[in-house]
Amino acid sequence: MRHTYLYIAALSVALMTTGCEGEFDKEAALSVTAEQTDNVSTVGDTIVVKAGEPVNFLFSGDPDFITFYSGEAGSKYIYRDRTEVAAEDIESSTLSFKVWYQYGKMPDMTQPDATSLVSMFISNDFPGLAKNNFTADSALVDGYRWNALVADADMPQTIQGSEAKADAYTIDMKDYATTTFTLAIRYCSKSVAMKADGVSSVSAQPKAYFSGMTIVNKMKDGTTTKLYASDFGLTPVNMFCHLNLSDQKTMTSNREYGSVTNNTSGVWNMSGASTGSFFIHSSAAGTHYKYAWLVSNPIKMNLCSPDKGVAIKSTNNDLGNYSYTYDTPGVYKATFVATNANYKNTSSVIKEVYVKVVK
Repeated sequence: MRHTYLYIAALSVALMTTGCEGEFDKEAALSVTAEQTDNVSTVGDTIVVKAGEPVNFLFSGDPDFITFYSGEAGSKYIYRDRTEVAAEDIESSTLSFKVWYQYGKMPDMTQPDATSLVSMFISNDFPGLAKNNFTADSALVDGYRWNALVADADMPQTIQGSEAKADAYTIDMKDYATTTFTLAIRYCSKSVAMKADGVSSVSAQPKAYFSGMTIVNKMKDGTTTKLYASDFGLTPVNMFCHLNLSDQKTMTSNREYGSVTNNTSGVWNMSGASTGSFFIHSSAAGTHYKYAWLVSNPIKMNLCSPDKGVAIKSTNNDLGNYSYTYDTPGVYKATFVATNANYKNTSSVIKEVYVKVVK
């Protein structure tokens, strides 16, 4: 990234400088060859080099700017504007996380409409939260026909007590890799939630932890993209926020959609979401049961960052050669983008050379 910033800054200076002259000096020109050594040779139009040995590219033409794309994953000129990965380019897509509980007593699964302490859902057509109309949003998430992401029977059914005993989940998301979907997590057994306005707990309601929640897309070219929980746009929907419960009084702002950084009972703490970790604190025996949701923004997993080149020359330096080392055998299309520019005109030329890296 630093090279890119330098390139932009230098280009701005060049435009101002040549603008004073008022003329466009010359069209961009560039030729690229490779210095021949014991480890580097040219066969036809292909440079052949041993893995781990540098290729010394030689230039003529002296353009104002040169940007280099190595042809390796993440640095391919053809993908400089790509923001989405095609379905056929995705090898695998996986959602991983751990869940564990502390304290209290698990829901009685023999009760009518009982569900696990934490339920997890997914939807391809959830319309999204308004985030400024709590009455509508709370009714929407509570009554929506979600699809189970993890069956309730497969969620933890005991108090594990520590992360070392957490239940680990790995979910194949390949079928969702090129769709937009919403994830949702519900805390509180449905049998409790249905009558929660009049229920106080006989025993502590457990604390629920999630850790290491990530979505990893592995591409066929060897690159990977990773999304953490903080990238999902998870929004709490604090279903009992208007009951003014005594053990939630420390939460004084955004009680409807807010999270906390402490141990407020029944409110999501999202402070570790950047590493995929978050939790909802327990409620002590004799206090009101808590009921809360966590709903993501629409997630499109096949989004990606455009491939980037490296700015290797600006008007501030002369460059007759550039050395680069390929470590992995294969055939790469190295691309050099040469540019001349002033305030009136821009001229660019692209030079591509094939580099075959051998063992």
